[in-house]
Amino acid sequence: MSKLIQEAQAEERRRPLTLEELRKEDARLARYGEQQAKKLGIKPQDISRIIHEHRDSYGYALRRERYIERRGHEERGGIGIRAPGVSVGIGTDRY
Repeated sequence: MSKLIQEAQAEERRRPLTLEELRKEDARLARYGEQQAKKLGIKPQDISRIIHEHRDSYGYALRRERYIERRGHEERGGIGIRAPGVSVGIGTDRY
């Protein structure tokens, strides 16, 4: 599999796709996805549920809960403001 990926990457370096080619490929893949969804009886309203069920199957939420328990995270007192690039706080929490 990694050889196939390396070959595809080498091909992309030798001959990158034009914007028009990228658009056509995107449309082709979208049509293919729609056909596959139709075959499987998947409706647009089912997509979010299917994605969440698949992600939940990894058990990530459970592992995260155990990690938090082991680290001993707890709510700490303090007041803080968090914004992109800015953190200001007073108290025992990290801001």
